[in-house]
Amino acid sequence: MAEQTGESVDILSSSWVEEVKNASYPLVQLHRVWQSSGGDEKQFLSLCQQLGWEARPVYARVDGWWDIAMSDGEWHFIDIFSGRVYLSWDNATLASSEELMDDPLLVLRAKEDRQKNSQTEREVAERFAHFAVVPLAREFQNPPKVALQENKENLERDPSLRAWVIEGQEMEFSYTLPIFSVACAPEVTRLEWQVSLDPSFLLVPEGLRQICEKQNQLQISSTAATYLQANRSYFFRVRGGDASSWGEWSKTFSFTLDKPQPVFEVDLIPLADGRYELNWEREAEEMPEVEYWVYGSHSLDFVPDCFFDVQLQGVIQGSFCEIIPNANLVAIVQEAKIEVDGTLPYYRVMAKERGCFSVPSPLIRVWSEELHQKRDVLQLVEERCGESGEEIKIFQRLPLTSLSSAKTRIYPTQTILTEYFPEPHSHLPKTDLRLQAYSYPDVASDIWDAVRPYLIPDNHPAKPRLDRIFCASRATLDPTSFRKAGFPRNRPGRFSRVMASTHPQLQEYFVKAFADTELGILFDWKKWLHRIAGAHAIRECVHRHGYQAHFKVPRKWIYPLPKHPSPPSSSRYLRKNFILVVDNVRSVGHANNEKWYRDEISPRVLFELFTIMDEMGLFDSVYAFNVPVCKDGKIAFIDTEYHHRWPVPFYKFNRYLSKSNKKLWTRWANSSKQRPPTGPRAKG
Repeated sequence: MAEQTGESVDILSSSWVEEVKNASYPLVQLHRVWQSSGGDEKQFLSLCQQLGWEARPVYARVDGWWDIAMSDGEWHFIDIFSGRVYLSWDNATLASSEELMDDPLLVLRAKEDRQKNSQTEREVAERFAHFAVVPLAREFQNPPKVALQENKENLERDPSLRAWVIEGQEMEFSYTLPIFSVACAPEVTRLEWQVSLDPSFLLVPEGLRQICEKQNQLQISSTAATYLQANRSYFFRVRGGDASSWGEWSKTFSFTLDKPQPVFEVDLIPLADGRYELNWEREAEEMPEVEYWVYGSHSLDFVPDCFFDVQLQGVIQGSFCEIIPNANLVAIVQEAKIEVDGTLPYYRVMAKERGCFSVPSPLIRVWSEELHQKRDVLQLVEERCGESGEEIKIFQRLPLTSLSSAKTRIYPTQTILTEYFPEPHSHLPKTDLRLQAYSYPDVASDIWDAVRPYLIPDNHPAKPRLDRIFCASRATLDPTSFRKAGFPRNRPGRFSRVMASTHPQLQEYFVKAFADTELGILFDWKKWLHRIAGAHAIRECVHRHGYQAHFKVPRKWIYPLPKHPSPPSSSRYLRKNFILVVDNVRSVGHANNEKWYRDEISPRVLFELFTIMDEMGLFDSVYAFNVPVCKDGKIAFIDTEYHHRWPVPFYKFNRYLSKSNKKLWTRWANSSKQRPPTGPRAKG
């Protein structure tokens, strides 16, 4: 530490830096250091900056909510003023704000029951509602570097206020919620207890810290138990207090919890007639006593009814309206699968064994190109009214419907189907405000009619991330803006003028967009529709021939860019209204791709490739980079813009083939009639 000279002491001396960086949770440790020094928000951000950490404001209606990226490069949410952080479903890593917005239960499970001084359903619902699921742009200037005054004040402890755990220092709880027997000194009137992931108690999750009246037993609730993984060591401590002070913490008590493992590798498989199969990996085939409880809802922020007794529908002027019973259990199955329809867009699965639940699965989204389910989430909406600038805050849940009852039958060996009986609920009081979670661009009705069948489903996993990216800034303004929005590949194609790139938040997809500076692109929507039509036609051809084992066509959707932000009103810009979202096929790379075509492709697969190109008139698929080999071993048709165009210049593909395959390819090309096919070949 620097010598005391009357000036503030820089707490980021080498000792403090090492203390922060070496902590199990550096962000939490930094908050402790900052809090002990009595700093403000800018000072906290300055400390992050001095450590080389990035900071970005969270899309929320409150101040002090930030995402911090440390040396791992991953974003982690923190409420600076309260020090509140949230855990991901592994119950070990800190979640980002985007994880919280995509899976609200990570926030809502902070509620505790049967305990005083605990969070209620209302409090946690209101807290989550402040997140802007659809963001607003917010500017923030990097703060200057600051030094903080070290605060060495220590709170005096009363040694007479003792509390301690009666049992020994190790315990395993088998298929029961942890219960701790506590002994207290006579002077103790209240207790505070904590459960942490590490013996230093650096991180105590919301819900695993409680203050209650003096009692002999302390039990962790079912909600709080969602923070506890199976067979992992946790640490418990308790201290006694009276009306004005606290005693010392007890000796740390370690324990484990034997409970079912959570389900994993959940797959969604479309079936016939608008039905879907949810299936997952089970813990062990030899454990028939394990049941799977399946919960479903129309609400993004639903909580399984084994945790919450009520569902909160809305808030008007600070008071909750529309409070209904929470009943969302769909079925109890013993097979690791269930068949559902598209009525409910959101599901969770929990394993249960001998009365003990596993950690809930992450949010499961039922979606397809045919389903366009509206987002339903308790969300704070702010709009300004008139010239007075008066700010009106309204909680709104749309649509205001719920499932009033469900019939569930349990069979040990087969899929469970549940019949729902929808019951509408009254709407919120009328208001002159136009409450919209998302505003689409102003385009002609005929254009909307043309693109509507191909819009990305509202419940698509990528939809909320796309909303956040493109509502935060005008990413398509020009290639530079595209790169600043997080798209590393921003250079337009030489001929197509398309910017095509992945995004750190969209690793499973490619985004294709035209910049507003591309004045020659007059009808972006027509080009996207043409690519989608090509993808559908090629996919139909692959299935008709039975070539699915060797070929695939990525799914493609149109995403409407938000009305705001918009490009400047200038002759330099021509507003684009839509982008294309495409499955990331994960190719093997350019060099490996050409090597595979030269050395490994079989004559059979080569003939199948020729057949598809010939029938579909794939004018631009004669380049290996447009039909890449993927890591799953399949060939993907990624450039579907040019289809049903003959003659196909097959000779251009010769450069990629071996001598023997080149001869075959040339013979097939010469046998092609080089004209649009008729009959069955013309379908699609």
